[in-house]
Amino acid sequence: MLMATNLKSLTLRIIITAIALIFVLDFFFKAKLIQDTAFSLQRFVIPIGGFALGLGGITMGLYYARRIMRKDKFWQYDIAGVLSMLFMGLLGFLEASPQPILQWYTYNIVTPIEQAIWSALAFYLASASIRALRAKSVETALLLAGAIFVMIGNAPVGPALWPASADIARWFMDVPNMAEARGINLIVAFGTFLLAARVFLGRERTILG
Repeated sequence: MLMATNLKSLTLRIIITAIALIFVLDFFFKAKLIQDTAFSLQRFVIPIGGFALGLGGITMGLYYARRIMRKDKFWQYDIAGVLSMLFMGLLGFLEASPQPILQWYTYNIVTPIEQAIWSALAFYLASASIRALRAKSVETALLLAGAIFVMIGNAPVGPALWPASADIARWFMDVPNMAEARGINLIVAFGTFLLAARVFLGRERTILG
């Protein structure tokens, strides 16, 4: 029994790694067989994504339904959230393209709410950044100076008071920030490759239980 379970686990690992390897080969090599295979595999993403989205909606609905029945704190907002989710889902199924009601609801209700949330979070992010970037060392002082230049250059009042601030902020984003982002991407890529190799060789079992 244990041997059969281990064999099934090994087979699953090989299948997952082989699928990932096909997409990697498709990126580096433009062979027709590899491209056709990768395209066929990509077609499975759409139904899997739709199933995951539907499962997530059902899970959210059940979670909020339990909160409403228990009358937890702020349960009235849960009612609004469930009704909004059902309304958007029904419009997506019933309204024909180009879906004017759905677009109106998105642009006039959902988008302003998202903008208000991000506007409120901006003050918390600025406060947390100031507390985190205390100039306790040379490196932290340089990071704090760069953050200040970027914030001033991207704020509407910054270029109005100091026109060069926009160019300085753009340089920070295009040169130091881009170099750091590329370094992180390389580390993530190597880590992902090594993890895939460990899974294929059977040395990594945690992600598959």
